[in-house]
Amino acid sequence: MRTYYQGALGGKTPADAQTNAQSGTSDATYDYSTILSTTFRRINAFDKYTWDETYKVWTDRSSDADYMKKLVDDGQELTISGIVKPNSNKGGALRQGIAYTPALTYQIIEEASASPIVKDQRAKPDVDVFTGKTFTELADDHKSQSSGFDMSSLFHSRRI
Repeated sequence: MRTYYQGALGGKTPADAQTNAQSGTSDATYDYSTILSTTFRRINAFDKYTWDETYKVWTDRSSDADYMKKLVDDGQELTISGIVKPNSNKGGALRQGIAYTPALTYQIIEEASASPIVKDQRAKPDVDVFTGKTFTELADDHKSQSSGFDMSSLFHSRRI
């Protein structure tokens, strides 16, 4: 798959292609017939997390290759069905990237709202469901970690 998309990127690495895309410059040419009808699978971000009964937190499973493979295999198949190109290089309202129908956008929102992890977070708005700590505890932890260096030692005060 990676080789296929590098070929579609004109032999560039994804990072080079992204740089060119952001700068608006690219000398790559694309064959529309190759791009059209390309399929890929969509997964919900929340599906990467499972409940850990031992620690009472949601655990990120994105580094579990077998879990992710099954998730992707079961993901919603999407097909590129059209390519929109602005009439000029002056920009306008069109943005680069993949656009989804409003119906798919609303579907994703509804699925997220109904997901166990989102319901859990809404039920406990003061607790980070990923760590089990309150947001106040997390902020205090951050303060204590970042206050290890005394910035006042960088400045000399002069008394008049």
